[in-house]
Parts: sequence; structure tokens; C-alpha cells
Amino acid sequence: MLGVRDIEKIMLVNRSPEKAERLGQKLRDFGLDIPFEVEIEVAKAVRQADIICCATRSNDPVFDGNDLQPGTHINGVGSKVDI
Repeated sequence: MLGVRDIEKIMLVNRSPEKAERLGQKLRDFGLDIPFEVEIEVAKAVRQADIICCATRSNDPVFDGNDLQPGTHINGVGSKVDI
């Protein structure tokens, strides 16, 4: 995405804010020089997003589509695990 879009800020959302913070640090360690913030309210992050990258194994929706702004791009990655 960085190759085709001018990303000004990254919002990281995770059920565990500590994990989101660790991901942000990994991005910095990797050399990404874009400010990030950890957002604990999924709906707030979704309402502000131009691009959403969502990777989950959840069988339940992780955000409400009603919170999307028109034109929001979504990259969705998921998996189903049968137990």
C-alpha cells in the first residue's frame, strides 16, 4: 500500500492494546517512519479510516460495516479453523 498511497498515519487496533503497541514498535524497527497510534475503540478507528487492513481468525465480524465511510478500501485476510 505504501507504494501506491501516501500514508500519513497508522491506527492500530487489537483486543489487547499491548499487542497493538508491540506491532507499532515492530513497524518502527522495520524502518517505517509513519506515525502510529493505538486505538481501543474499533468503531472510532473504522470511521476515520481510508484504508482498513484486517487480519483475523474470528468467526464473528470485527467491525460494523455501518461505520465505514464511502470509498474506504478494505484488505481482508482471514482463516477458518475447524476444531
